[in-house]
Amino acid sequence: MPEAPRSAKRFEGDCKAFTDYSDYRDSGGLPQRKRDTAIGAARRLGFLEHALAEFESDMAFDDRFVLADRRSAGEAFAGTIVEAEPGRTVTTDKNRRVPRPRVTVCTADPVRLAADTKLISPSMLAGHKAVIVSVLPDGDTTRVTVEITGGMGRGRVPKQGTVPEPGQRVAYLPDPGWRPAPQFPASDATPWTHSAADGVAAESAVPEDAAAEEWGNEE
Repeated sequence: MPEAPRSAKRFEGDCKAFTDYSDYRDSGGLPQRKRDTAIGAARRLGFLEHALAEFESDMAFDDRFVLADRRSAGEAFAGTIVEAEPGRTVTTDKNRRVPRPRVTVCTADPVRLAADTKLISPSMLAGHKAVIVSVLPDGDTTRVTVEITGGMGRGRVPKQGTVPEPGQRVAYLPDPGWRPAPQFPASDATPWTHSAADGVAAESAVPEDAAAEEWGNEE
């Protein structure tokens, strides 16, 4: 079985994360807490949710059956280009003309993605990015108009092959993308509902054998 195209990138990311944490500990960094604080738990949850979204996106890129599963759930779509405006441009706030081609995809998939959803495509060149402009039902099919925003080169004219042409079949799914770090209150400003009571150690909030009591896994 051939190696998945994005497995090397995931492996490199895992190695970097391991090395960064190892260097942090070697430089005197504190170990991971046995139980996170409320803010620490929120930060960790945000990180894990984003990591999961990236992994699911990679799986859809690597495995057409995973992509098909997401298409059947309305979380992705594939179809044929029926209209294209490859020469479309817009003027930015800095009064600069940039290419923003638009294409319309006719798909039989149950599209449940809203306008302004950012997209990536496993069927286009690396770096291809787009955003949904409109989703309109058309009988038994759906017409999804997308605006291409990235992966076209630095010139005023998109590079050859970076804009899908009429008759070409393409697939799109949501871009997990970069997310800004969420803002949380300082530890001393945490609401009382999310912090331990005065004089009560956070470590004693949950008994050590809580899992055993709940699941009956006592030895």
